[in-house]
Amino acid sequence: MPDHPDLSQSLLSRLGQGETINQLCDEQNWSRMDFDNWFESQCQSRVPSREHATNDSLRDNVTITRDAHGIPSIYAASASDMFFGFGVAMAQDRLFQMDFLRRRGLGQLSELLGASHLELDRTARVVGLHRIAEAQWHELSDDVQLALQRFADGVNHVVDDLGHLPPIEYSLLDTSPRPWTPIDSIACEVEFQWYLTGRFPIICIPELVRRAV
Repeated sequence: MPDHPDLSQSLLSRLGQGETINQLCDEQNWSRMDFDNWFESQCQSRVPSREHATNDSLRDNVTITRDAHGIPSIYAASASDMFFGFGVAMAQDRLFQMDFLRRRGLGQLSELLGASHLELDRTARVVGLHRIAEAQWHELSDDVQLALQRFADGVNHVVDDLGHLPPIEYSLLDTSPRPWTPIDSIACEVEFQWYLTGRFPIICIPELVRRAV
């Protein structure tokens, strides 16, 4: 099985582009078990270290422990440091999901997943979800802005530590995560608000009827 990072990345990228497992197995002379073992090793090698998170800007270290089910507990000397640890733990577990959600809110999902998601991006941009997120940021108190910034710092601590082995989804898509910002967190929340309450038919159909009549 390939142990060179460039070859593994090439195979993952081809899977992401639509080649089948059987095609790769035939080319590499693998059994299905060989493929499963290789893919599992690729996934496992991308799990970030979960034992200890530190950052130069912290007054004290942040310690993250996990129980037998992987559920994190964060120990910190201050609320600011706690939010940093929260960002670390969240990014360790859900970085690609977080990226997916922020892109939905910013209208940038098709940049990651292709033209099939253009309609979602158009909707987000026409509604102006990113502008709403930016406006909300400026209305927040200093304490909340600091919490969001420290959360972003924690996420970026994980992103910076990934090296050439990002979560497997990024390798399948042949891309890499970009830095997280406080507004990205707000964009996730704004998109969820729209998901729960935004209904174009309710808004548009009565107006179209009014204009027609």
